[in-house]
Amino acid sequence: MVQSYLPVTSQTSGAAAEAAADRKTAKYAPLTQAYSFLAIAAETMGAINSDGMEFLDDLGRRITKVTDDNREKAFLYQRLSVLIQHYNTVAIFGTCLLTQPLRTSSSRSSLSVFNFCF
Repeated sequence: MVQSYLPVTSQTSGAAAEAAADRKTAKYAPLTQAYSFLAIAAETMGAINSDGMEFLDDLGRRITKVTDDNREKAFLYQRLSVLIQHYNTVAIFGTCLLTQPLRTSSSRSSLSVFNFCF
């Protein structure tokens, strides 16, 4: 977690998502003159900013209304969960490269050495 989020996130769940959404809203403020813009920010452990939750809940209700399947909202959140998990996997493997296995002199087992790229 970014060090600057620590004081706020230790007291309030979802604070990092709210802060990220506020930053994105400020960054893309010029777009609001011509487009509707809503920042949706999700934390690694799943917390989503409040405006994003309202939007996703409304989207889920609308999809349910069109398809007449009450599970659609749950499916939407499941897809978002898988997306977050996929992003975390890419982030981890993007910064962690597997190198050649090391052979220990005392045994025949091999150990993997990782190089961390920051």
